[in-house]
Amino acid sequence: MRHITFILLALALNGCVRTRPELTLAHHIRLPKEWSAGSNDPVFPDLGMAERYVSAYDRGWWIAVQNYAKDIDFNDPSALMMNGWAEEAYGGAVGYSEGRDRVERLIRAFGRQKVSEYLQQFKLPDE
Repeated sequence: MRHITFILLALALNGCVRTRPELTLAHHIRLPKEWSAGSNDPVFPDLGMAERYVSAYDRGWWIAVQNYAKDIDFNDPSALMMNGWAEEAYGGAVGYSEGRDRVERLIRAFGRQKVSEYLQQFKLPDE
């Protein structure tokens, strides 16, 4: 009986882990340890490494989303080159890559048509 309970529990946990992703672009930014230092400038406290990394990551993420919003068949595996501090260049590239990966996972889960329609709300008005 214990073995059957263990097997059922393992199957239930496996099913929970492999659930279909939610159709959302909300994302969690993981801050690498090397860029986790805050500001040491009391005049400009928003200029710490962590803030620069997060800002660049988010810009890179949304650049990727915009590319897919313009063309759902977008395919450019090259890294995003962003100028600025080292943490900005790194954060922008990581955000862009992870944004592309997220949209590709959504396409696999929901299909090109549905994701394309969803992304239209993130398309810039002048495009």
